[in-house]
Amino acid sequence: MCVFGSAGRNVITGPGYVNLDAGISRRFRLTERLHITLDAQAFNLSNTAHFDMPERYADEPSLFGRILSAKAPRQIQFGLRLGF
Repeated sequence: MCVFGSAGRNVITGPGYVNLDAGISRRFRLTERLHITLDAQAFNLSNTAHFDMPERYADEPSLFGRILSAKAPRQIQFGLRLGF
């Protein structure tokens, strides 16, 4: 017989998580003492959906066990630095 609160530990598992981040950098010399560095970084490069854990509170039966949100999609950022 299963009563409220008798469930075992870790009986609800979440979705898997695989992530691919990448970054490149290139330095361009302008003069002997001056240079520019160009950076590019990509997070979640494969744009895979990373879902959050399912709702684990049984006091709201309509939401229990459902996944309601996800992590951020692919993000790309660029940077430019001047060094002297």
